Amino acid sequence: MSAALDTGVVNALKNDATLQALVPGGVYRDVAPESVVNSALLDASQVYGLVVLQSALSTYVFNTLAFETCYYLVKFISPSTSPLGAQAAIDRAEVVLAGVYGSAVGGFAITASRRAERISYTDPDGPIYWQHRGVSWMLLASPTP
Repeated sequence: MSAALDTGVVNALKNDATLQALVPGGVYRDVAPESVVNSALLDASQVYGLVVLQSALSTYVFNTLAFETCYYLVKFISPSTSPLGAQAAIDRAEVVLAGVYGSAVGGFAITASRRAERISYTDPDGPIYWQHRGVSWMLLASPTP
């Protein structure tokens, strides 16, 4: 799968004005910068997001790539005793991700975009409670000619 599609998913989230307001810490591919995590530790309103490619399954027809089924872990994290900030962010992110259906990104047409699984857990770290709220999101993409 093209890394351009991965970048397109991240950019769709980064470029949504409503989500930007909910996620002052930003959205990152795989890992947030240390400065973002440190800032969140000082201010629990500093929700930030991560997008991780979980898997990309290729389907070929007559030795030609017909489509790829990609699963992304999209989650928002907040060092708070309340999950409200992270939950509001993932609620908006689902709207944004559903909206990529029918679009073209990095030489691929998005022919399906939907939630596969919901993710919700709290990770206690001493006096800090990291709230994780997210989804495993499925995109079906076909190469464009």
